[in-house]
Amino acid sequence: MRVSLLAHDLSGNNMAWVGSVARVLSRRQDVRTIGPATGAEVHPGFCDASPVVHAMRYGNGRLPGYWRTVQEIAEAADGDVVYAFEAFPDTLGAALLAKRSRNARVVLDVSDWFAGRYYQRPVPRRWLSYLRHIREPHAHLALMERAAKWADQVTAHSTFLQRRYGAVSLPHGCDCQLFDPDRYDRDALRREWNVEDRHIILFAGQPQRHKGIDLIVDALAELQRPEVALMMVGPQTDYVDEIARRGRDAPIVVGPRCHSQIPMFLSLCDLVVLPQRNTPFAQAQLPQKMYEPMAMAKPIIATNVSDMPKILEGCGWVVEPDRPDLLAEAMRHVIDHPDEAAAAGRRAREKCLKEYSYDALEAILEGVFARLDEG
Repeated sequence: MRVSLLAHDLSGNNMAWVGSVARVLSRRQDVRTIGPATGAEVHPGFCDASPVVHAMRYGNGRLPGYWRTVQEIAEAADGDVVYAFEAFPDTLGAALLAKRSRNARVVLDVSDWFAGRYYQRPVPRRWLSYLRHIREPHAHLALMERAAKWADQVTAHSTFLQRRYGAVSLPHGCDCQLFDPDRYDRDALRREWNVEDRHIILFAGQPQRHKGIDLIVDALAELQRPEVALMMVGPQTDYVDEIARRGRDAPIVVGPRCHSQIPMFLSLCDLVVLPQRNTPFAQAQLPQKMYEPMAMAKPIIATNVSDMPKILEGCGWVVEPDRPDLLAEAMRHVIDHPDEAAAAGRRAREKCLKEYSYDALEAILEGVFARLDEG
């Protein structure tokens, strides 16, 4: 079976998840990934996951020229199944065009509630914003969300999104063979990065405000342990610069790296902290970077947002959101109890192997595709 994966931006951070699905489906299917790119290259998180077809953005990404982009993607999406990632005009819209023109079967994957930003506004402001930005594709996200009912199957990550879309639960998960602590020499990596005498807290991913990375800096200031440092692997943004200015000790900023290198940074770190803020967007989302430290048997501290407490039950620490004092207290406990932290990390890997590995994802996707055949 041929499967066309439609991504909204081949250069964007979403490609880490698209890449995971591409790798899983490529075990049994002929997979090709299609979409426009805002940058010159495909996002490093994708790294050889499947063949890629670039689509040009027409009209500087605005309507009506943007409609040509959607049409081009629909024509290139020649798979028996078109798997659209997020309900955007150039993903779900193009997939539904392919369904209409040649009866392709459509699966929609939803990882974030982008339309939620529209619904959070009062009704008059919704319409004013829509009319003001009507030429911009993002103005139509609420309409695209309604069009999700025409997809043959929907997969989603969080409980919130599963209920909203009537979707099949598809955890983001990770490649537990690549993310295997036994494959990496932790001591050598720590010497290479000159952090042998430090406790490293790692953030690897797209730095965004709702992820609360600045709260880690505030917690470190309260912790008052100079041997504890934050290492950030990901794009250099204004938010990263702001975090660096706020910290008494500047974080170790590595910059973006290929997804295949992330296990090395997880190997050398001591702790992963995921302090999601309690916002509607974060409540609908689950960070994909949650499963990779689990697979690497790392102790994890997260906040009581979305499904994170359920995922870390019995194998991590959960504190209330927007409380750097509680983060600092949990950090201190993990650092001062290394045996307990190591045991929690081992339980996290066992849970990841069972529930969130590529094998587990493959079993779910096989069920989704089987229901397509039944239809």
